[in-house]
Amino acid sequence: MNATITLNLIGTNTGSFNIHQNSDSYTTAVATNVSSSSLLSGYSATLDSSTTTVRVSSTGTCTNYKDISVNFGDTTPTFTYTGIQSLDSSTGLRDTNIVHDGDQTVFATSASSTQVYASSNLGTSWTNVTSSMPTNYFASKIYNPADGYFYFMGYSGAQVKYNGTFSSHSNNITLPGGENIWGYFYHNNAYYVVTTSSLLRSTDNTNYSTVFNLTYSSYKFLLDHLKGYGNTVYFSTGKEIVKSTDNGLNWSSLYSTNTPDAVDNIYVENANKVLYRDEGAQRFYYTTNGSTFFSGGFRTPTSGILNNASTIIKYGPTYIYNDNSNNLVWTTSDPFSNTTPTVNNVSSSVQINTPSAAATLRTNVFSAAIVGKRLFYSGFLNTSSTDATNIVYFDINSN
Repeated sequence: MNATITLNLIGTNTGSFNIHQNSDSYTTAVATNVSSSSLLSGYSATLDSSTTTVRVSSTGTCTNYKDISVNFGDTTPTFTYTGIQSLDSSTGLRDTNIVHDGDQTVFATSASSTQVYASSNLGTSWTNVTSSMPTNYFASKIYNPADGYFYFMGYSGAQVKYNGTFSSHSNNITLPGGENIWGYFYHNNAYYVVTTSSLLRSTDNTNYSTVFNLTYSSYKFLLDHLKGYGNTVYFSTGKEIVKSTDNGLNWSSLYSTNTPDAVDNIYVENANKVLYRDEGAQRFYYTTNGSTFFSGGFRTPTSGILNNASTIIKYGPTYIYNDNSNNLVWTTSDPFSNTTPTVNNVSSSVQINTPSAAATLRTNVFSAAIVGKRLFYSGFLNTSSTDATNIVYFDINSN
């Protein structure tokens, strides 16, 4: 099959690019020495019919790569329920987090009780790897495509890494008395750690320095709260959203309020189009100029316990999120407007609710990820047979 591969933004020191596909585990190059100009304008490549992800790798000083899901602009996808893995069997609500390598390896965490599961075959089977986690581990983890390692960080700064096997990793993070680490992120060759009072940055994941002092102290686990587009990076704390235009070296505050969860998790489509979720207003706010935010038409779940990471993700022209009817939905409507979207349920077999069947449906903190054509979703999810904190996965059927 033929596909047009397009990059919207290419940084410095990239050189030319090689293109691989996941149908052969990225072994044989589809194309080599592809120029930046070709990818910016749209490069045509012939892919295997079973390919779901292409990998575009830089061959210059920068050796990062980008995994891109294959989607042909289908505006009517269907989702087939594929499986479920229990992360925690208790009836208490749990924070959850999903990280993957864009290929076969997926890690899912249920926090508070801190159970960590790993799959090396895209969810076909899972292994409990909790015993390999660092001291005081909660749920913070990242994947670095530049070195191929997963990194896990505990509340106190202790780290381990994984690339087929687990090993320790050292850093210079020293926390003032009473402070914890609330978030851990990677974007554009830079690592970020959020402490109770500050945002720290590193280029080697070892030597960290403070780049921003929070207006209001951090108070919650941060999941989808630092994202970027090239050198433009956005970060939110639940009470504030800040922006950097020099890849995280300097930051300016766009909006802050001492109201918990009023400026919550974010979605970044490009340098100027950004969403953040306001739990109290039960909706996403949007900007199209990277500065001024407006009330949007995409609604989010009713305010309640641990519903403060209502993830929104994009697959081709389709946005997937949890709406104010507590349904997992997809839509091709524009979230960067105040228009009420036309939504479609992903599946009727999976519900998102509190442990009490009589209670009004509310979401747990959840995470979502798309790897190839598989959608992973985690939180307090139930099917007809399982009722606890789980990771559920669907196959995406699109043209």
